[in-house]
Amino acid sequence: MATSPTQVRIDSNVKAKANELFKKLGIDMSSSVNILLRQCVLHGGLPFKVEIPKFNAETLAAMEESIRISRNPNAPSYSSMEDLKKALLHYELNMCSAISSSLTYTIKKKGNTELCL
Repeated sequence: MATSPTQVRIDSNVKAKANELFKKLGIDMSSSVNILLRQCVLHGGLPFKVEIPKFNAETLAAMEESIRISRNPNAPSYSSMEDLKKALLHYELNMCSAISSSLTYTIKKKGNTELCL
């Protein structure tokens, strides 16, 4: 099989990430390009869909929120799942306490102290 050199311009970040992936797979960039090209020939086109994803407004808003949070240097971060669970439990307890206080105040204010929490 004769080979011919080919040059391709690739975004540096994409190339670095792809090389990391290929290293884990035990192949190099040249092998991965050869695999892609052979698959294109076998399929008579690209072996995958090329399309712009259509997300609903709720999904787009969630993605934008996650980007904002990930770029916020003041956003809390956790080094383990256990730390995250503790933080969530603490948050939940504080929310329950706040709701309970609000309910107690509302009930007392109406004069029905028998139902006071």
